[in-house]
Amino acid sequence: FALFFGLVIFANAVTLSVEANHQMKHLGQNRFEYLDWVFLVCYSVEIAMKFAVHRWYIFVGSDCAWNIFDTVLVAVLLCSNVITRFIAMDGSSNAGFVQSLRVLRL
Repeated sequence: FALFFGLVIFANAVTLSVEANHQMKHLGQNRFEYLDWVFLVCYSVEIAMKFAVHRWYIFVGSDCAWNIFDTVLVAVLLCSNVITRFIAMDGSSNAGFVQSLRVLRL
C-alpha cells in the first residue's frame, strides 16, 4: 500500500516537472490535464481506503498531521481542477488566474 502510493507520488512529481517545462514552452496549452485527474483519483482512493479502514481515527491517530495534510491537499487539487475545467469550458483566456491555481498544487 505505502510502496504503491509512494510510487504514485514520485510519478506525480516527475509529471509536474515535465508539465511545468512544457507549459513554459507552450503557454496556454495543458496536455497533461488528464494525468492530473488520474493522480487526483489515485489520491482520493488512498484517502477513501484509509477512511474505510480507520474511520475518523485517521484524523486523531499517530499520523493525523499527514492525513489532514493529504485531505486538504486533495481538496485543493479537486477545487483547482474543477475551476480550471470550468474556465477552459467557458473559453475565457484568463491564463494568469489558471497559472496561479496550478502553482497552488506545488
